[in-house]
Amino acid sequence: STDIQVELFDENGCSVTLEIRIRIIEPSFNDIFIPNIFSLNSRDGVNGNFRPQVSPLSTIEFIEMQIYDRWGNLVYLESPVDEGWDGYIDNSKALQGVYVYKIDYLLNGENLNMIGQLTLVR
Repeated sequence: STDIQVELFDENGCSVTLEIRIRIIEPSFNDIFIPNIFSLNSRDGVNGNFRPQVSPLSTIEFIEMQIYDRWGNLVYLESPVDEGWDGYIDNSKALQGVYVYKIDYLLNGENLNMIGQLTLVR
């Protein structure tokens, strides 16, 4: 952090001193954001597909994404991850509820994965 001190004078010669502390936080371009909910309501244009998101400057490469229903059935597979899951299973709207995802990705030459839950709503 850096402290900056500023002294200001008005037209009468009166002064005021301000001290400001500035803390610089290094951004991480490799943070992954994975939504935990999305909707099938394509008309609103919001959260229409489920997919991981990163900064355009990220070095992460998404290799594969798997989506499972609550009974452990694989309902979606995408490799490489581009479009994301639209909430359809075999051209039919998936049931509203909780699903499990597994996302495989590559970061700095290391194969990693993330596992979590997402909720599909209408």
